[in-house]
Amino acid sequence: MRLLHKLLRWGGILIAAILILCAAFIAERLSWLPHTIAPLSGKLEARGLAAPVQIVRDRNDVPHISSTDAYAVYFGLGFVHAQDRLWQMAFYRRALEGRLSELVGASALDIDMVARALDLEGRARDCLSHLSPETLHALQAYADGVNAWVSAHRVNPPPEFSLLMTNFEPWKPEHSVLMLKFMAMDLSDNAVAEVERTRLNALLGEAHAAELFPPPEPGDPITLNEANWDQNALNPLDEGVTGALPNRTSGKTGHSRARRSGAHRRRQMPNLVLPSIDGDQLIDKLVRLRGASNNWVVDGRYTKSGKPLLANDPHLGLSAPGIWYLVHLAFPFGNVAGATIPGIPSVVLGHNGHFAWGLTTAQVDTEDLVVETIDPDNPARYLTPMGSEPFQTREVEIKVRFGGTKRMTLKATRNGPVLPAVFPALVQATPKNAVMALSAVGLSRTDTSMDTGVMLMAAHDIASFDAAMAKFQTPMQNVVYADTGGDIGYMTPALVPVRGANAPAKSLVPAQGRNQDPLWKGYIPSSALPHMLNPPSGRIYTANNKIVPDDYPYFLAGDWPQGYRARRMRELLSNNAPWDIAYMNRMQMDDRSPEAAELVPLLLRAKPAGAREDLVLKQLAKWNYEMAGDRAGPLIYIAWATALQQMITSDELQKLSGEMRALRPQFLIRVLSNTDGMAHWCDDVKTPAAETCDEMSARALSQALDALVERYGADMSTWRWDQAHVARFGHEALGSIPLLGNLFNRSIPMDGGPNSLNRGDMPYAGSQPFADVHGAGLRAIYDLSDLDRSRFIIEIGQSGNPLSPHYDDFMHAWGKGDSFEIPTDQHQYTEGALGTWVLTPKL
Repeated sequence: MRLLHKLLRWGGILIAAILILCAAFIAERLSWLPHTIAPLSGKLEARGLAAPVQIVRDRNDVPHISSTDAYAVYFGLGFVHAQDRLWQMAFYRRALEGRLSELVGASALDIDMVARALDLEGRARDCLSHLSPETLHALQAYADGVNAWVSAHRVNPPPEFSLLMTNFEPWKPEHSVLMLKFMAMDLSDNAVAEVERTRLNALLGEAHAAELFPPPEPGDPITLNEANWDQNALNPLDEGVTGALPNRTSGKTGHSRARRSGAHRRRQMPNLVLPSIDGDQLIDKLVRLRGASNNWVVDGRYTKSGKPLLANDPHLGLSAPGIWYLVHLAFPFGNVAGATIPGIPSVVLGHNGHFAWGLTTAQVDTEDLVVETIDPDNPARYLTPMGSEPFQTREVEIKVRFGGTKRMTLKATRNGPVLPAVFPALVQATPKNAVMALSAVGLSRTDTSMDTGVMLMAAHDIASFDAAMAKFQTPMQNVVYADTGGDIGYMTPALVPVRGANAPAKSLVPAQGRNQDPLWKGYIPSSALPHMLNPPSGRIYTANNKIVPDDYPYFLAGDWPQGYRARRMRELLSNNAPWDIAYMNRMQMDDRSPEAAELVPLLLRAKPAGAREDLVLKQLAKWNYEMAGDRAGPLIYIAWATALQQMITSDELQKLSGEMRALRPQFLIRVLSNTDGMAHWCDDVKTPAAETCDEMSARALSQALDALVERYGADMSTWRWDQAHVARFGHEALGSIPLLGNLFNRSIPMDGGPNSLNRGDMPYAGSQPFADVHGAGLRAIYDLSDLDRSRFIIEIGQSGNPLSPHYDDFMHAWGKGDSFEIPTDQHQYTEGALGTWVLTPKL
């Protein structure tokens, strides 16, 4: 006992000493923090500059970058991105290169293995040889600007570098292409959906599983129909579909009368190489947070100014810092203002003085998983219709912090890279004696999409706008645009594969590689992709809804997201004209839940189990379906609907029931309405009795109320939606670390819901199941009568440093729907400016 006592005593002393040393180390590291904020003013001589650059940070901390040399402006953009978002750029680059394990250890090894298998870095580097000289020059100037700030050593590196004991490595042109690959990867989820569908089919059978994915309702908006699109503009089905498409030619375009009638022609796009995907974390995220974003444009017939108005709010995962960064670039050829992505040297969403443009994800299927059967006679080969072929292999090494080096052999087939068997969901979807390869447009080695960003900023007429968009390959987007002349338009530029004859029906499950010859026959002709110019309706709107009618001659997607937001857009764009910016803003912040208006009356048929439930039913019957933060109705509705969905599906889905956490209102509506006999879902297959939907709905209400009482107290009069629906801005690397996360994370209460235009989707699990984690990271409204009157806001702030006052100074304004202008007139943006940097060439 005495020995044990001594050991405990000395062990306690040792632990205390370690804690003191750790505290001293942390204190030393934290002492650096106040000296990590980039100064708002200064001067710097920099190599690589051809002309001086002036950077004025206006009263909102938006940089206005001007120079007499275009490439000096790109240099300045790299400079400010490095000042404000250096850690964000470094972190994403490391993740996409498959090098997170070097930073955080073995916990990131699976993610690194997938990134290395996809060879994201190599593909980005290969794309450089396919870009224009102008784009290459812009990429190099941007990289020089990033590195100039880092090498200036004016302040300590951002806090994350010190806390994680790492350094910034010089930025290269291929790293910007890598960031574009990230966007293509993040906005394409077809492969993830194939994994989900395969597992559900195996468990339930195809017919039963299909009930979980209802088709669009007959009344749901179809983008081209809504605008009265001229379908005669389509080319015949087989035109241009070949195994190897020709390279794009320069061609001539014009703003002719024929173009105004809808005969909007664009150039052919080249053939391309393959792949893209992540793992279970991405699978889980995309299963729950599939596609979102809003955009719409109306012509001058509906506006007070007589010129178009365009609105756009792209929805991505909320984070601290956010993905977007606002700038004004004053090039010699003109002004460009809007939202950039740190790491990419162009305004992704914005206006250039002539045009304004906005994007939403088109939900078109541009990925295919491929089951490759291993040759039973030789595991180094796989089966094809022509016989067996050898796997392509390469050896890689992944350095693991505190864990040595992980060596692995990566494989690829003719259909793309083989995905490592590191994620359980993917393993479950892969047959025995087979591997899963991935074909995807998103990770081409010949991608010219970066050219689009550079060309679009200089576009001055529809011909040059088209020429810029013709270079775009991935990810496929719904592009709405307008010009100061009064034109409005829509296009879906990208490469869309045409599948071979043996492709799975609607491409909903992985293809069988041994039967595919070829997997893809080519791409849909660019002139046949959905597009329109000045449609008769004068209104174009998209919300990731179905974009083409059933008689469109090409396959675009096997299923489409529910059309609730598009329905609400149609409703709000059908009255109250003429409109102005204020009306567009009210639309973006609209909290009405279209699906609740259909679902709640069906829920209210339940017989209350007691006085508490009876009171709730009476209150909910008076609810106006607005997802307002100060109301209890939205909280009770979401809790009840999700509890019911889980209750009626968990018996049949078993271990996969977690993948049905996200509310699927169209599925629930069909079940409660017994559409096509779907009320059978309400019967609990584990019990001998045959439960009805009203019985299950009553049980779910009691269960939901029990959970809400436990979480928010028994006094239901104090319940508020924004108690639960809190927008969470989490730091990617350090946000989950106790105490330290408090320095980096932010949160605010929010209105809105998963299907309102003011959208905020949720995790549906964990300690905050109804938190807002996926919404409008950017809101922009463009007035084509005076583009300087356009309005912008991003989700949290410009700076990526939590000690900066500009880390979260937009957060509350964003939550309320406020916004501000980004003037391009120097007299306006210098008034009240926070500071000015002057960069000059170093001789």
